[in-house]
Amino acid sequence: MGQPPEMLHFDQVELRRWHVDDVETLHRVITESRDHLLPWMPFAATHDRKQAEGFLDLSEEWWASGQAYNYAITSRGMVVGSCGLHRRIGPGGLDIGYWLHRAWTGKGLATRPRIESGS
Repeated sequence: MGQPPEMLHFDQVELRRWHVDDVETLHRVITESRDHLLPWMPFAATHDRKQAEGFLDLSEEWWASGQAYNYAITSRGMVVGSCGLHRRIGPGGLDIGYWLHRAWTGKGLATRPRIESGS
């Protein structure tokens, strides 16, 4: 598999590649959602701005090497979460992970079915 697109769009959701200049936005979204994320995302317990910087720096390296592809999840122009494709489950496989800001859960952003034309 080659590199995926840097931007993907479907209905009210857009995935765009994270960039190092997104640090303030990423830090804010995680901080606002810390309690919501803790049960599933261990990084939330120790999250700080420096950790956000490290994640974004690694995301750049991983994208270039093909190790992982991390995206900001956006809706209506706002960052509402993060997702990624990770090569950590063995050759040829990609692990998919995501999380949403607490205010954006329950709105169908992660569960919305894709309806193919002609269906």
